[in-house]
Amino acid sequence: MKVIKYFKYKEALLENDSIKTGEIGNEFKRPKIFLLNENDVLTPIDRKKMDIYTKRLIVNSFAKGYFDFNDLDFLSNTYQFNYCESKAYKGYYTANINTTYGQNGNLTLINFKEKEYLIIEFYRDNPDETAQMNDQLGPGFTYIHGIWEQPILTESIREKLEKL
Repeated sequence: MKVIKYFKYKEALLENDSIKTGEIGNEFKRPKIFLLNENDVLTPIDRKKMDIYTKRLIVNSFAKGYFDFNDLDFLSNTYQFNYCESKAYKGYYTANINTTYGQNGNLTLINFKEKEYLIIEFYRDNPDETAQMNDQLGPGFTYIHGIWEQPILTESIREKLEKL
């Protein structure tokens, strides 16, 4: 497993935005992340051209298809984030990193050019935009917790990610 500390991105809504270098552990405004292909050419992450699996970082013991407690605990220990149980619903756990992002975390597995990448992101709305804009365009800000090449995942986690 290799940590990718710096990555290339641009703001998704700005067509003429130049490609910038970002560092994990920071917040970005609707980032569009790029990966290097076998010829060292930057390629945007694209669901139409890559196998991409995304799942919310939650445990819901009342519904199928979610991570179970052991999955979330493994991910938390391996990729250094916290989780907590809901005060209202026993058996419902959510990942969190701080109060700014609450419990809006996603884990994304990307298969690209015979390599795997894992991205853990947390989201929050942009308070300067209307709720309708945040609904239509997606959350205003994304905190990139980490990006890993050839991540360590259990079979249970892989099965849940690949089963949509």
